[in-house]
Amino acid sequence: MNKLVSVIFTVFFFISCSTSGGGDNGNPNIRKVSFSRVINTNLPAFSSILIAGNTIFIPNNSDGTGLKGVHIINTGAGFLAWEASCPNHLPNTCSTTLAKGITVTCQCEQYEYNLFTGQILSQSSQPLFNLVPYGVRKEGSNLVIFN
Repeated sequence: MNKLVSVIFTVFFFISCSTSGGGDNGNPNIRKVSFSRVINTNLPAFSSILIAGNTIFIPNNSDGTGLKGVHIINTGAGFLAWEASCPNHLPNTCSTTLAKGITVTCQCEQYEYNLFTGQILSQSSQPLFNLVPYGVRKEGSNLVIFN
């Protein structure tokens, strides 16, 4: 009986480890977080996102919106949302990406990412991860950002 319990525990442990880490794209640096945040685009702080090509940053002020916050872009055809923590290392004091037009840059090593695609624009000799995406749903004048 003890052997059976040990086997079950070991299988459960390996299954837990393989599915608990990583964001939506299997990134081991960005743990998956569950959240839902409503953005009212009628409010002056968020109304600029209604113009195609514009971006806004929603910080995680201890409200669970992503790990380091969320970047949102209006693509003209809809909205995309991305985790604001640089996907190429564990979150730390310099890992929040900063928006510059339609790109964001990691403050740690200056990796640059495209907000239309989430793809990394920087070159490196090592494999690099793209931004971690979040879901966006438009409901009237609200955007619901979720994972």
